[in-house]
Amino acid sequence: MPDRPNDQRTVAPQRRRRSRNILTWLGLGKRYHQAARLRQILAVLARYGFGELASRLDVYSAFRLRRRIMPESPDRVRVAGIARGLRLVRALEELGPTFIKLGQLLSTRPDILPPDFITALSELQDHVPGFPVQDVARVLEEELHLPPDKLFAEFDREPLAAASLSQVHRARLTTGEEVAVKIQRPNIEATIESDLAILETVARLVEHRLPQYAAYDPRGLVQEFGRALRKELDFVREGQNCDICRAQFRDDPEVVIPRVFPAYTSRRVLTLEYLTGIKVNDFAALAQSGIDRRQLAITGCNVYLKMIFEHGFFQADPHPGNLRVRPDNRIIIFDYGMFSRISDDDRHRIVDLMLAAFDQRADLIVRLALEAGRPRGKVDETSFRNDVQDLLDRYLGVELQKIPVGQVVRDLLSALRTYRIQTPPGFNMLMRGLGTVEGLGLVIDPGFDYTKHMRPFIERAARERMTWRGWLKMLRRSRGDLEILVHNLPGDLRAVLDRIKKGQLELVLDPEEFRKIGTSLQRSNDRLAVAIVLAAIIVGASLLVFAAPTVFRGAVPVIGVVGFLAAAVLGIWLFITTLRGGRF
Repeated sequence: MPDRPNDQRTVAPQRRRRSRNILTWLGLGKRYHQAARLRQILAVLARYGFGELASRLDVYSAFRLRRRIMPESPDRVRVAGIARGLRLVRALEELGPTFIKLGQLLSTRPDILPPDFITALSELQDHVPGFPVQDVARVLEEELHLPPDKLFAEFDREPLAAASLSQVHRARLTTGEEVAVKIQRPNIEATIESDLAILETVARLVEHRLPQYAAYDPRGLVQEFGRALRKELDFVREGQNCDICRAQFRDDPEVVIPRVFPAYTSRRVLTLEYLTGIKVNDFAALAQSGIDRRQLAITGCNVYLKMIFEHGFFQADPHPGNLRVRPDNRIIIFDYGMFSRISDDDRHRIVDLMLAAFDQRADLIVRLALEAGRPRGKVDETSFRNDVQDLLDRYLGVELQKIPVGQVVRDLLSALRTYRIQTPPGFNMLMRGLGTVEGLGLVIDPGFDYTKHMRPFIERAARERMTWRGWLKMLRRSRGDLEILVHNLPGDLRAVLDRIKKGQLELVLDPEEFRKIGTSLQRSNDRLAVAIVLAAIIVGASLLVFAAPTVFRGAVPVIGVVGFLAAAVLGIWLFITTLRGGRF
């Protein structure tokens, strides 16, 4: 017969399971799980020194939770001497995939977070332990309707790599091709949806209880993040991204894109051609293979600049883990989940912005930044221009090839944040991508000259707009608008002419604006009248004092003094009301 402690340990989990089943049956399971997850999130944040956030937002009442289920005195990690950015990174890594991806998104938003957080989040790693092969087999059978031994001639039970959303296994098809099979983690979608629901509630709390941050549109940020994360969970879409890149680089001798196998691909399974290569930051293996690091940096830079300035479809998170190099110096690109398409308008703005920075044109940078962004309130353009000029002056006299493009980009986005100018997500990701490519090149080759290799792409993109091909492309994009204009213009002109002939053309004016104009004129007239009366009193009092008859000499000085006092009172009153902008 088991002793009492063991008996209690056996009964307790059964009671917890039974209570969860009852909660689910009553329709309260979702709230129960959200409360448990929220408690875990708050405990982790508190351990890393961010616990005051819960109190400032009052999450207890917002989620209708009692304080006793929240961590009151958490076992804090020793945070003394650890930078706050690094503490945030560790907290996000502990909280799991949703928050790792959130950190990666926030690392592209210098308009929201200060520079030390951005630098730390840029190093956020997405490496976690793998999940059991039994779960791998279950996902494959659910998605492709056959177990691994029926789908593949060979299937490696040990994963090649594991990340927060998925892991990759090597396999061989029955037709002989070697493939890499990417399998999504079980139940990851439900976990992410639960975390997104919590984040949306927290975003609403931020808008209501921390109004100084409402200008950054927290709910919009969470919605944008949710859309990006749900896209990344769709492996069919990732396979389509890979196919697009493969078509764009079909004839390019510098890059290799793996082939997708659609018959072995679904929403949670992606099967790609298995390609081998050396990690671009494995310097010992690069030296052993005789690969020139300088040429490798140039090739990698060229590939990403082609994505941005020629194809308009680029990898939003380029880092060494997504790249391999073959012995023939060709680059292999992996991971097509975080790809983003850039509009021609945004690309043109980036080109103009970079050329303006090279030419030290602060006024043009300000105009382009205001066109690309959305100011949250009134912007002091003079101060903004002065700050941008100060930024450019830091690099005045520096040789062009030595200008740190990534730092310039970060400084500019920081200035936008200071003046509360919100920029589109794609624009931020592109700007960050340009800086990341520079950092990647410098990791491979410390003497890499990024500006020298980037400027030809920028100048070529600028010239392309002025060629007949550029005009034709712009005309094609505007074809729909032109067709509508040509189709509607005759009818609209006829309607206007008919109204003019019948005398029915009306000019609609805003009466409120006229009222404001009338009020302003009335104030001016009132002040002018008071000023005239004031001048008359002063002149009259002076004449009485100096030109009064002899018989009234005794009384006149008194009248004159009274007049001067009245003039002084009216003058002070006029001065005060003018300063306040009031009326009489």
